[in-house]
Amino acid sequence: QQQQQQQRGEPAASAADEEEHREEEEVGEELLEMERMGSELYERALALLELDPAYTLVTASPAPAEARHDAFELLLEAAERYDHPESQNLLCEAAFFGHEPVEQSMEVAAEWCSRAARTGLPAAQRNVAVLLSVGLGMRSDQAKALVHYTFAALGGDPHAHMALGYRYHLGVSVKENCEAAANHYLQAADAVANQVKLSGGVVVERVRLSHSDGAAKLRNQEDVVQHLEYTAERGDVGSQVVLGQLHYQGGHGVTPDVGEALNYFERAAGAGDANAMSYLGLMYSQGQGVEASNKTALDYFRRAANQGNAAAQNGLGYMHLNGLGVRKDAREAFRLFQLSAEQGYADGQLNLGSLLYSGLGTARDFKKALHYFTLASQQGHTLALYNLGLMHHQGTGTVRSCQLAVALLKNVAERGHWAKLLQEANEAFLAAQPARAFAMYAWAAEQGYEIAQHNTAFLLDRGHVDFADEETPEATASGGGGGGGREVIVDHAGKRVDQQARAGGPAASSSSSSSSAARAADGLNAEDDATAEGGE
Repeated sequence: QQQQQQQRGEPAASAADEEEHREEEEVGEELLEMERMGSELYERALALLELDPAYTLVTASPAPAEARHDAFELLLEAAERYDHPESQNLLCEAAFFGHEPVEQSMEVAAEWCSRAARTGLPAAQRNVAVLLSVGLGMRSDQAKALVHYTFAALGGDPHAHMALGYRYHLGVSVKENCEAAANHYLQAADAVANQVKLSGGVVVERVRLSHSDGAAKLRNQEDVVQHLEYTAERGDVGSQVVLGQLHYQGGHGVTPDVGEALNYFERAAGAGDANAMSYLGLMYSQGQGVEASNKTALDYFRRAANQGNAAAQNGLGYMHLNGLGVRKDAREAFRLFQLSAEQGYADGQLNLGSLLYSGLGTARDFKKALHYFTLASQQGHTLALYNLGLMHHQGTGTVRSCQLAVALLKNVAERGHWAKLLQEANEAFLAAQPARAFAMYAWAAEQGYEIAQHNTAFLLDRGHVDFADEETPEATASGGGGGGGREVIVDHAGKRVDQQARAGGPAASSSSSSSSAARAADGLNAEDDATAEGGE
């Protein structure tokens, strides 16, 4: 190297320079090895916890207690020994939500999130923002929270986009800005639309806490399911179909189980039920609980479609549109989608609108596309709401409306897999774990969920949780400063501990519109006790 430098007329590197270069290379190699070891431990922990790496928020794990214990030992080693930011952030969320076997502690959560946030990890930046905004584990500071939300959003975190969308929509600690709100909600809605396209929507029951006996309501749901099981075993086809749907989608206390769904649908289809056949066609086309088979899917779809079943007509149209087991034929797909849509089937309306929007199999017509998207969205179809939001945001086929676009895209953004947090919070409340319920509701309230804002206030107002006055060191992503933090205290007796209880974060919003699109935007944000999310 020195000879080459001399030939080029450059001064030869000194021995000190060469030594410094070697040291830099060694440090770089050491950092890469630490990152590799930390990532390996993190991945092993996720496998033990049976968690999907694509999930952007972790509150609980379906794994056995021993596996959870081993997983958190691995995470702790990765976080402490290798300074692995993803492991630190997962430990932060575990401490925040009280993810067994980790004890719930806002101070510990603040410490782990702050360490991870220093590396620039978007999820950690967002979690620090939540803690700063609500005032848990660190002093409430809306200005700092806004900074961390902004950095997290720049890193692509959908939750940060939701929080910023909500703040710009209502002018919470920022100047009200509809365009900024729409752009943030659009980013989060994009993520949800991709989730729905890949794996379908999630079913979430939004329960508004009140003075009524929630446990009694839960027992009533269990009684209904038991009655359906009783009648299904005695050959009632309608009960078999309903149980198949419950096991397929989940909800009403039933955990999704495609194996059980398949069992009930096959029994009902054997009795000639068209709805069951259409579900079986869907399951065979997508390989859910069975080996994928276009031939079998087509058979079920055709048998049900011959009975005029709208869902089967839509499924058959999808097969023709994509050439699955049949010759690709967009015109035939359009005809079948039209038959399905005319019966009011939301998926048929969505697909018909999509063909009209793209001009595939028919002439392009934005206004008709908007019409069918609106019809499907009024039934709560996530992708229809998304498409409608895009059209109002861009002014395609209609007069551009930023406010309406925000309402629609907010509705979509609140249908991501993270909406399961609301159901988990209600389950924690019914299980006499108010501190866990409070943490989940407070977190969701920051993202703009009105039901979460109501339930957070309810828990505080009724004295189920409160804030302690102990002074704790302020933890920030920069690692400096001191101040008063507040820890959640559980009052299992349901009595108020401190009359000065307060909750930070933005307040609930309300808006109304007489237009059909605005009613679709409201969708499942209504105050019903139980609400289903998503669509096929």
